[in-house]
Amino acid sequence: MLVWAVIVYDELEYLQQTVERVKECDKALYVMCDVNSPDSVKQFLQDEDVEYSEYAFDGDYSAMRNELDRRVRDLDRYEWICQIDADEIPTRNLLLETEGILAGAGVTKVNVCRFNCYTHQIDSIDVEALFQSVKTGEIYQMERLWNVEPIEMCKRLYRLDAGITWHGRIHEWPESDDDDWANLPMEADFCLWHEKTEARQQMQNDKYETYEEHRELAAKLAEQMAWKQAMRERF
Repeated sequence: MLVWAVIVYDELEYLQQTVERVKECDKALYVMCDVNSPDSVKQFLQDEDVEYSEYAFDGDYSAMRNELDRRVRDLDRYEWICQIDADEIPTRNLLLETEGILAGAGVTKVNVCRFNCYTHQIDSIDVEALFQSVKTGEIYQMERLWNVEPIEMCKRLYRLDAGITWHGRIHEWPESDDDDWANLPMEADFCLWHEKTEARQQMQNDKYETYEEHRELAAKLAEQMAWKQAMRERF
């Protein structure tokens, strides 16, 4: 059995959407909020009778994800977990069909597609065309801050006995004895919908800037983007 496990701090509006959708699809849900999460978040989880626990975040994102895995594993009710952040809304097809796909797939670790977008961009984007252009290998550029790709495959879905351990204080990544990850479909109606305002993205990046690891990564990405732009101008 698969559980959709959500990490939340203060993202109440996003959390409300996810809880409503997971309940509509009659799927298992577990939430881990912060000890300092607003009372409104905790009250909502209580009112909706959502199973949750509290965690004291100490600045280490991988430690937080490892703790979420441990807590869900200790429930001894689930074989699979899909970790999602509060601002990642799973589509209905993703919720409804994933377990059936996993049932006979013979895999233990699976990448989940995520669509990233700013709220003000939605009305001007043909999302289906965007997904098609990525799948066919066409170059599709979309104006975004902070060099975030519009469509990416994320390592979030795995068996709880797959030996996954998360690493890195920030921009964390999962590792196991091998790096053999299967892929769920890359489709607009089969993904984690990751939409946010520019203001929220700016707030998040201001927080990330306090991490040396983030500043080093941002510098490397800036170099890569400069090289890509130079190549485009040449050709």
